[in-house]
Amino acid sequence: MSGTPITYSLASINMRHHNAALHTLLETNRSDNILFIQEPWFRRVAVACSDTHLQGIDVLGSVAHPAWLLLYPHYNDTSHAKVVTYVRKFQCLHPTRPTSLQVVVRNDIVAHPCLQLLEVRAHRLHFQVVNFYNNVTDPSALQALLHLQYPDLTPHIVLGDFNLHSRTWSPAGWAPSPNVVDVEERLVDHGFMLCNQPGVPTCRGLTTEHPSTIDLVWMDVMAALTLSLSDPLISWEDSLGSDHVLLRVHWHIEDTLLDHTIAHSIALNTKHLDWDTHAL
Repeated sequence: MSGTPITYSLASINMRHHNAALHTLLETNRSDNILFIQEPWFRRVAVACSDTHLQGIDVLGSVAHPAWLLLYPHYNDTSHAKVVTYVRKFQCLHPTRPTSLQVVVRNDIVAHPCLQLLEVRAHRLHFQVVNFYNNVTDPSALQALLHLQYPDLTPHIVLGDFNLHSRTWSPAGWAPSPNVVDVEERLVDHGFMLCNQPGVPTCRGLTTEHPSTIDLVWMDVMAALTLSLSDPLISWEDSLGSDHVLLRVHWHIEDTLLDHTIAHSIALNTKHLDWDTHAL
C-alpha cells in the first residue's frame, strides 16, 4: 500500500432534535468515521426502577445504533445534552474489521452539556476535537468555550454550531453578534484559523430569514502542521432535511506516517494491534 494514504472522514451537523433524521443518518451513512452532532434528539430512552418514585425515574439519552459508539457530554437531571459524538465501530470499506480510531471524551476536563472535548488517536497520531453548540439561551455555553485551554503541543480542531455572525465569515447583510469579537480574539490568540470559505451559507434558516454561516470549523497551527486535513466540504444532501449543512473534513494519513508494524498488518489483511502496544 506504499504511497496510498489512509483517509478518515469527520463530519459535523446540527440535527435540530429530529429523531427520525438522526436514525436515518446513522443507518445510511457509509462515508464518515466520526459524526459530531449538535442539537441531537435527546429525551427519555428508558425508565429506571426507584424505591422513592413509584413510576420510576426517566433515563435520558439520544439515538443509539449498533454500528456506532455514542459519546455524551457532561449533563445532569436538569440539563439536556446539546452535543453528542458518534464513532463508527468498524471500517467503512471493511464492515467486519474494527476501526483503528480511538476516541475518548474528556468530561473530566470540561463539564458542560453544550461542549465536548474529545481525544482522537489513530496510528500513533493524536489530536483533540471540540464539539460545540452555542446555546444562545445559556450564556455559560460560550463562556465554557472561551475558558477552554489548548495545550501548545497538541493539535486541535474546534467545530460545531457557533450561532454567531461576523464580518469575517458571514454573508452580507448580517450584523456582527455581540460576543463574536471575544470568540475570534480568543481563537486567534491560540493560533486557530478559520477553515470555512467566508460567505458560504451553512444554515438556510426559516423562509423569512437570510441564509447564514454559523456552522464553523477551526484548526490551530499544530493541526495545520502535523495533520493532513482537507478544507470543509459542504453536503446539503447528507444533511437529511436539516436546515444546517453537513460539514465534512477528510484526515489523510500518508503511509510514511504509519507505524511499520501496523502498515504491514493492514497489507496482510490482519487485525490491528492495540494502541497501547504501539504507543510512543
